Amino acid sequence: MFNKLIEIWKTREAIKETKANPILGAVLVHLRDVFNDKSKGLGKYWSEDGKARLTNQILTDIQEALSQPNPVQATRMRILALMLETAKFQVLVIPPSPESDSTGIRDYEGVTGELKASIPELVKEDDELEEFFYGLDETPTTPSDMWDVVLRRYWVLHLYMNTYNLVRIALDDWHKEEKKDWFLPCYISMCIWQEDQYRKKLGMPSAISGDHPDWKALMHSTWKNRLEEGDKEVRLAWEKSWTDVFNEPSPYSKIIA
Repeated sequence: MFNKLIEIWKTREAIKETKANPILGAVLVHLRDVFNDKSKGLGKYWSEDGKARLTNQILTDIQEALSQPNPVQATRMRILALMLETAKFQVLVIPPSPESDSTGIRDYEGVTGELKASIPELVKEDDELEEFFYGLDETPTTPSDMWDVVLRRYWVLHLYMNTYNLVRIALDDWHKEEKKDWFLPCYISMCIWQEDQYRKKLGMPSAISGDHPDWKALMHSTWKNRLEEGDKEVRLAWEKSWTDVFNEPSPYSKIIA
């Protein structure tokens, strides 16, 4: 696969320089490990040409973020954008109970796994999903084919997001105490927010219990404000805002590592 990547870049020097860069070199190792895992996901189902193109795209994307005047902030905002996009597909691939959820996201109130069966209906109600399917070379028509397309798109976006998280850590923009880091709770909140939006379009009740479910769903979307404001301790700032508004501990006050 990496020989094909060299063909894409037209020069072995590009690979040599990438491997020597402490951040891009680590990214390249991570992508190689993912693609060499033939047991699942992209490693199992992607072609060698596809893996090479995706590696090139991710590396180019990351180089663009790192070239910005403030690479830490640029990386943060790129992660947020990827979280928002990945969540659109994440909440569609999580299975309902009693099937197991390997991601663990279904453990959090607001993510149910109930949307998987509603993909065909949701495509008719959500403009972005409709445009995504319309933009494919061949638009899937059966629920099974729709599911396959959603799953493949989720794999790609999730790889982008997790690879950018490695860049964030390499830039020292993380909390060494995992229970204080913002990446995972922020992503779970994006999934809760996205499921709530989908459920509204499908005419389904909120999956958030208690008082003010609409307000709570909206609050889950406000990590964007904390990140844009450049808070050093993003998670602390978001959790304090939750407590200030609802006078209760945040959903992540005792969990997530």
